[in-house]
Amino acid sequence: MAEKRVPAWRPNFPALEDILGSTQAKILTDLLFDYAHKSSDNWQGPSYFSIDKETMYFRRSFSAILQYVSITKENLSKNIKALREKGLIYIQEKESIRDVYSYRVELFTHKYIKLAQEKLETVKDKYARQRIEDFIDILSHHELILDALPIKKVTDTNEPQEPKSSQETTSQESKSFEEQDLYTIVEYFKNRYEYIYNKDYNPTESEIKKLRNIINNYSIEQWGEMIPIFIERYNERWKSSKYPEPTIFGLTQDWILEGLKAMCSI
Repeated sequence: MAEKRVPAWRPNFPALEDILGSTQAKILTDLLFDYAHKSSDNWQGPSYFSIDKETMYFRRSFSAILQYVSITKENLSKNIKALREKGLIYIQEKESIRDVYSYRVELFTHKYIKLAQEKLETVKDKYARQRIEDFIDILSHHELILDALPIKKVTDTNEPQEPKSSQETTSQESKSFEEQDLYTIVEYFKNRYEYIYNKDYNPTESEIKKLRNIINNYSIEQWGEMIPIFIERYNERWKSSKYPEPTIFGLTQDWILEGLKAMCSI
């Protein structure tokens, strides 16, 4: 039985990487993302991989995790053990089927806050300290980690599609990756904006056009780091009477992007 693949983008959380290290942060993000998807109405995969409503455990294979975390199986096993020791994930006995395990992720924010506070005692880099402090502040306003991190919306692209002509297919293939990234980046910006400002953000066509023109200047991982920094630190760094709130127009300005890139870990 194969686990249904959800080719969705996994956003990066720089503060989690500061606290846990890049590899453990990505593994944890993948498991949180998978839990969020399987607990939503979008989940249509095999029941074998669904969430057990009584225990809250769900199955996930090493192969599925390794689609998003580029390490060996041996390193994956070692880092999963480390996350288990930190109390962020729980694992049942190994299943009889290949590399499938049953996981339960820690959903309450208090453990994450405690780890962040402990890490803050040893971190010297001012940008890393600011990211961790922001992370603690955000989590302190939420009881559940899924409410604090923008990973609840998952795009499942395995929906049935109408047959297309060869000409349509060729045209769409040439645009598909860029358009998917554009959609993902815009949705991520809207999600972060809504969380910080408690209202919707509706970008204009000109903003979308500008973003489309420069989207390939940075990797999807860099966009994933720059957007939360831009929105969460906007008031202290870029706010003006003319632009009192962050916009995609502001994000796409060269001088702002260069500053944001310098603040990223990638």
